[in-house]
Parts: sequence; C-alpha cells; structure tokens
Amino acid sequence: MTEPIRKFKDFPVIVSVWENEFKKDGKSFTIRSVDVQTTYKDKDNSGKDVYKYTKSLKKDHILKAIVQLGKAYNFLHELEETEFKKKS
Repeated sequence: MTEPIRKFKDFPVIVSVWENEFKKDGKSFTIRSVDVQTTYKDKDNSGKDVYKYTKSLKKDHILKAIVQLGKAYNFLHELEETEFKKKS
C-alpha cells in the first residue's frame, strides 16, 4: 500500500481510495479502504510556508468530505461491478 488507487479532492479535503492484496489459505483477495484528510498551511522553523495534513475536519469541510466520499463510494461500486462482470 504505497499509493492510493484514486484520490478525490475539493480543497482542502482529500479522499483517498486504497487497495491491498492478501492471501489466506491459498486464496487471494482484495481489501479496499478509504481515508479522509484535510490540508492546511503552516510555517516551518524557518518561517517558510509548508502544507500539513490532518484527519480532523472543520465544520466547513464536512459537506465537502461527504461529496468526495460519495464519489469514492461510486468509484468503488463501479469497480466491484466491473470485477463481478469479468467473473461471470
């Protein structure tokens, strides 16, 4: 799990979709997950602007997160439908 398979953004909200492959009892399977973070600007020790990330949402970011999570849900749903059709 090094890079997300997809990101949905509406500044400052970022919703990332992750995919991990596992093997158990000789069978392979995929687990997908989603995380939400926001970005904000801060100063480093030298006073230079740097962007940092947090999992906390401010009130004004909640609706943006909901919309981006909806997009992530639709993406995952379509991905699973495509995979199901390939197996049929």
